Order: sequence, then C-alpha cells, then structure tokens
Amino acid sequence: MGRRWYVVQTRARAEISAATRIAAIGFPTFLPFEQRMQRQGKWWVPVNAGPLFPRYIFAAFNRQKDDWGQILRDPLIPAYQILCDCRGQPCPVPYPVIRAIRRMNRPQVREKHGAKFSEGQEVRIKEGPFSSFCGLVEGSSSERVRVLLSLFGRETPVEMSESDLEAVSA
Repeated sequence: MGRRWYVVQTRARAEISAATRIAAIGFPTFLPFEQRMQRQGKWWVPVNAGPLFPRYIFAAFNRQKDDWGQILRDPLIPAYQILCDCRGQPCPVPYPVIRAIRRMNRPQVREKHGAKFSEGQEVRIKEGPFSSFCGLVEGSSSERVRVLLSLFGRETPVEMSESDLEAVSA
C-alpha cells in the first residue's frame, strides 16, 4: 500500500505555513487555491483568492510505514488535527476526489490561437468608436491586432482585439 492523501486541519490563516512545514518533514502536501478573475488594466487575469478549503490542507503518507505522528508532534507546527474515523485512525481521501480537485485547481492559461488575420489583409471593425471603418492589418500579437485606418487624411495605426474585427471578403 502506497501513500494516500489525508485531510489535515490547521489554525485559521496558517494553511501555507502548515503545508511548508509538513513538506519540510518529508510528506507531500497539496493546498488548493480558489481562483478569481481580477481586472488588471484592460485584461482580466486569474489570481489566487485564498485557500479553496480554509483551515484545511492535504498531506500524503503511508499510514502503516510512515511516522505520520511527526505532523502532530512538531512544535513549530500549530495544533493540527488529522481527520480520523471513530476508531482514531486517519481517513484517506479517495484518489478520484484529489484528482478532481487538482484538475479543477490548475492555473488558468490563455490558449494561444493561430493568428486570425494575416498582414496586409483588409478588415472591418465591428464594435467600438471606429465601427464600420475598414483598414489593413499591419501586425498582430497574442490577442491584439494592429490595424492601419485612414483617419484625417493619413494612415493611423490602431490596436484592438481580434474579436472586434471581421475579414472583408474580396
């Protein structure tokens, strides 16, 4: 029988220090965080908003082989409790539950799509103050496109989101 995951209760707001100390003893730990979207300038980015389960972390150990009592005996670790059954033995968390929490707790990564518009392509702006204007694509980055618009008798570069543009059929 290998290591199984168990729930360890910590003091309030001591989850990170508890996970660090338990990992230093030699037991793998897992502290899932709640992720929220927060605005940073024009972009919405995922940020950690705190532990998903306040006052609880997960630690992996083999109940028969490992000296898991170290978690409870370490004087630098605040008073922890391992959730136990009625016989006083730690209750393992089923692995599918841990796997589901880990999958749900992966950091949000923006997918990079291939460039929707090629350089020199004619596009029409769908939304915003320049809606219905047509221009030529000058270049693009991950999600922004630089379009040359004819404004005030000269070509002016304007950056905008790909979602605000549509290709003009030739």
